[in-house]
Amino acid sequence: MLLPPLLVANLGVPMLVLLWPAHVLAWLPFTVLQAELAHRELRLPRATALKISAVAKLVSAFIGVPLAWAGMLAVQFGVGAALSATGAASSGALAAATLPLRLAWLPPTANAWRVYLAFALLAVPCCLLALGTEFIIARRMLASCEPRALRGWIKRANLLSYLLLVLAAAVYPVVTGGRAW
Repeated sequence: MLLPPLLVANLGVPMLVLLWPAHVLAWLPFTVLQAELAHRELRLPRATALKISAVAKLVSAFIGVPLAWAGMLAVQFGVGAALSATGAASSGALAAATLPLRLAWLPPTANAWRVYLAFALLAVPCCLLALGTEFIIARRMLASCEPRALRGWIKRANLLSYLLLVLAAAVYPVVTGGRAW
């Protein structure tokens, strides 16, 4: 606030500032959804299913999402360095083709749809990391349960959760008239 307006730069949008709050807000409903699936599929008591789902989703939301984002940011830096080193950074077709690998930190943009697309595409690495971390947690908490059954439950619960999250990200701009925030 002490700097003159000319010195303030727009560094773009680190997508973690949108991903993380969305996952934290979705924690409770997705925990309940995952617990209900565990109750039905694994025949667990609801209290046990809720406890396991709560722990798994907490780790997934508070540790997994930032790790997935950091991994994608590292990929983005690598792709950017490779494009610059080869001189292909100015190629429009190559830049478009590598767009899914360069979404962790968006450059300054007035295009709200690019932000929504980045959010939706970043759901993939977040979901993949959630599958692994939640399986490890569930396996430790339910050592007597068959790993294949656990893996199937975690997979179905996360695919449904992430589908709902991406659907919400697609509906939000339609409802708000395409405003970014």
